[in-house]
Amino acid sequence: MIPGPDYVYECPKCGQFIAKESMMSGNTFEATIYSDGKTEAPMLLDTPEITRCRACGKIFWLGKSKLIGSYDWKSKTKSGLWFSDRARFLTLTEYFMALNSGLAENPDEELYIRRRIWWAYNDRIRRDREGRLFLDDEDKENWKMNCDELLRLLDPEIINHRIMAAEIHRNLGDFEECKKLLQPIQSEIYDFLKSRLLYECDNSNRLVVPLKSND
Repeated sequence: MIPGPDYVYECPKCGQFIAKESMMSGNTFEATIYSDGKTEAPMLLDTPEITRCRACGKIFWLGKSKLIGSYDWKSKTKSGLWFSDRARFLTLTEYFMALNSGLAENPDEELYIRRRIWWAYNDRIRRDREGRLFLDDEDKENWKMNCDELLRLLDPEIINHRIMAAEIHRNLGDFEECKKLLQPIQSEIYDFLKSRLLYECDNSNRLVVPLKSND
């Protein structure tokens, strides 16, 4: 992976500088793709669209905030911008806070946040295949509510949305609805994914699974 410049944004509440990394080039070597669509790749940069200011606690969209400037990662000392904080991904609790504050102003923004919440729950299984998906009953209720809201946002006429909806239904334990969504998909591109999800349904597995690794 070859890093690109760091872009520095201003917190809309307190003016703190927050830097977001970028990438000039990368690859999928040793990447792992999961059934929920998340890809973990050491040679690809994943950067947040939303972050939280460490100085004042404001949660905001980086792309909607003021861009102050940028600096090359090789020459940080040539600009005072390199003193900025680093943009980070939100925690699960903070994503719910973002939704409750009305940060999502349209369906696409809500979809981004709710998908990240879905992934954050599944990260518990990615980190530990024998781990727990839920911490307690309230946590489970929040997960279920988010899954239901995700399904509301998805358009089954869009193939990626259909696949996501199928996976969510599998996570919910609605294996027949998952199969119903997958069966009409007739494309070699999705053959492996389709057969794997159908296999997991037949085995009553609700948890996220790795699909394949690129090495």
